[in-house]
Amino acid sequence: HSQIEPIDESETYNAGRGGVARIKVLVDSVRAAEKAVILADAGDFVQGTFYFTCMGGDVEMMVQKEMGYDVKTIGNHEFDKKIEGLGHMLNLNDVVTVSSNYDFSRTAMSENVHESAIIEAGGHKIGFIGLGARLEGLVDPKACEGVVYSYPWEDADRLARELKKKGAEMVIALSHLGYSEDFSKKYYDGGFASNTENIDFIIGGHSHTFLMKERYATNLSGKEVPIVQTGSKGIYLGY
Repeated sequence: HSQIEPIDESETYNAGRGGVARIKVLVDSVRAAEKAVILADAGDFVQGTFYFTCMGGDVEMMVQKEMGYDVKTIGNHEFDKKIEGLGHMLNLNDVVTVSSNYDFSRTAMSENVHESAIIEAGGHKIGFIGLGARLEGLVDPKACEGVVYSYPWEDADRLARELKKKGAEMVIALSHLGYSEDFSKKYYDGGFASNTENIDFIIGGHSHTFLMKERYATNLSGKEVPIVQTGSKGIYLGY
């Protein structure tokens, strides 16, 4: 959410915490200690401070490039500068962007956004898909013109199976669906996992939920799928 600097000391919510410099130090320390590291973002990397209001995403994209992000998905606020603004942002770095239930094929970004991807790290191949919340009622129709939404669970299993056939050892969903403790709700992370069978891990966003530890949803094959989410504004880094 464009929290480039630490949260102001005058704020009541995590005053003085966050900021991309702290994240960079943590990321570098993990990379120094581990052989296989992938840095990922579950969406809404923009909107929330004057950096985005004034510069339209340029700073956030520069930060992603300098930190060496590997993969990201698209949240609802990435549409705040409309399709043209989103296209401008995605052209500013080469971070792989996955969005599996937003079809961008009818937009100018058909080559910028992928249904899925395999990211290699330390000799391992990890599959990624991206899940976006329903656009209707959430995003101005003019801001997402040409983007076709589908239910997140419709193609997820097929894409995950295809990734594993291509050599992915596991498939991670970068989810901007949001978290709910009620796993019967199919539109949220737990409900999504419960209605699929080939997703191995979910990194969540959108609901700004800070989970002290992973939650588990039982998928259609009886496997426990871990779900994690780290709140918002870069206060925490999931590891």
